[in-house]
Amino acid sequence: KPADAVILAVAHKDYLAGGWPMISKLLEGGKGLVLDVRAKLDRAARLNPLSARADLLAGAIDSRRNEVRRMARAFANAADRTPANWYAHFELALAYAALSKRGQALGELDRAKHLNPREPLIAEVRRDVIAGRRIDRNRIDRSFVTRVRIRVGS
Repeated sequence: KPADAVILAVAHKDYLAGGWPMISKLLEGGKGLVLDVRAKLDRAARLNPLSARADLLAGAIDSRRNEVRRMARAFANAADRTPANWYAHFELALAYAALSKRGQALGELDRAKHLNPREPLIAEVRRDVIAGRRIDRNRIDRSFVTRVRIRVGS
């Protein structure tokens, strides 16, 4: 099923190797597919309440679809499940910034920085939030993808 393929591709981080365009095309294929993917991710989150993986995947999909309120909910759930996950706090900050919740965005960026003080994108996004600039989430995604590609040599 296409929904299973989307979840499997994201779960195996194929999107970091350039699979996101394929996943985006599948997700644009219809509301039914998106609902099916979301239902599977919701079920996965219920079956394993100690893991943030399903919420992280749902948040990533919502970000790509520019469904920022859903994105915020998913990353807030991920941050609640695994409070030491800097990435969940970072992505939640991006969602809050997109929702014009500057104070909450800065709070999540502070948590992310505390958990991962060497991540340069946190300071960059913080400057943008303070200046009131719009955050380009696609550019940030590309930065992560580029970094991973350099590390794995692809």
